[in-house]
Amino acid sequence: MQEKLHELQSKLSLEEKEKSELQSRLSKVSSLESENAKLVSELSSLKATNRTMGRTDS
Repeated sequence: MQEKLHELQSKLSLEEKEKSELQSRLSKVSSLESENAKLVSELSSLKATNRTMGRTDS
């Protein structure tokens, strides 16, 4: 009985550690997605500026 309890506690501890690592990864992914969205927006703006300047130069 004690062995089984110890085994379950060890398993729970490992699963909690894995959960924490996954939450950390998820947070990083979320941060990267946010940064990516900003860069996509900036790129879109630069493309629009480039098109406008291209028309002006022609």
